[in-house]
Amino acid sequence: LGTWMRALKLPLLTGVAVRSCRADCCHSDLDAAIQQGTALPTQDLLARVLQLAAEGRLMLARRHLAALELRQDIPAMTSEMEAELWRVRRTGSKVLGLRQCLSTEAGWTQSISFAGIRCWHQQAQPGRGVVRVCAEAEVDAPLFDLLSIFYEVDFWHRWAPSFGHLGLKSAGLLGQKGPLRLVYWLEASLPWPFQHRVCRFAVEAVDCMSAGEQPQQIVILLDSQEAPSICPELLDAESPEWQGVLADVLDSGFILTPPEVGGTSGTKVQVLLNLDPKMVVPDWLVKYAAMNLCLLIFLQYRAAMRLARTPEFLERSCDPKHPFYSHIRKRMAESLPSQLEQAPAVRPEGCRNQQC
Repeated sequence: LGTWMRALKLPLLTGVAVRSCRADCCHSDLDAAIQQGTALPTQDLLARVLQLAAEGRLMLARRHLAALELRQDIPAMTSEMEAELWRVRRTGSKVLGLRQCLSTEAGWTQSISFAGIRCWHQQAQPGRGVVRVCAEAEVDAPLFDLLSIFYEVDFWHRWAPSFGHLGLKSAGLLGQKGPLRLVYWLEASLPWPFQHRVCRFAVEAVDCMSAGEQPQQIVILLDSQEAPSICPELLDAESPEWQGVLADVLDSGFILTPPEVGGTSGTKVQVLLNLDPKMVVPDWLVKYAAMNLCLLIFLQYRAAMRLARTPEFLERSCDPKHPFYSHIRKRMAESLPSQLEQAPAVRPEGCRNQQC
């Protein structure tokens, strides 16, 4: 962000409307003023868009960018700045598409309703092997714990379904760009006819927690095709010694809506998965095999919430210097303080455990 601001030949967030902002609450006032059409120097507006994008607040950045694009005096930008604005547009569109897809049952066939978990599927197009499933349920856990269980990919083996020689074999982090954009990989042994599959996919957390968001949520985007944009070195890297077919996750994700926003008793979790297993999958197999696997994963994920308060997780999630958890705590304090109150306490600096 500092590089972009220097390219614009101005300090971070200059201008009369911004100079008085010395706290995050002032930024909230600034964002509200922009949305209400208050005149703001174009350079300051551009600076705010770039800052929000860097913080993962891409939907708010997208709305400000729409206001910026109406201006006639947009300054010249570097290729890096242009790429970041393109990312804001593209990611914002993906979030809107995910929300729209998960907001209706039209076009979906409900296959399972068990223990408060509902699963749907769509019949694949003839000759194509993309499996489309979605699910939703309430989970009796705060946002912080839900994020922690998913974020700690090297702990997935502690809760992901695995029975004998079937299930998750391994998972890990391939690389990342900042605390909110990561690339994961996993290996799984599945029943016939899927057998052994490997998957590499980008994970991008989109912060929709600001007070002006409707609704306030956290959106996680999953997409194999976005992995090289986060880790360009993957394009030239030799393939790891994985055994199995490389499957793809395409334009997928999940949405976390806290109870105080959604009016539910627990956090509402909605998931959309478009999986290309590199084979044509008959509809009956999606209906019975994929749906039951989807239900099992959801049951295990819900049961895994207790792990978020075990010493292994707390050693990471309560680290005051951890980039991801520090960022999440800061944003919850600004926009969803009731959720921060339910998160585990930050460990004092210099201590390695919560009893220090």
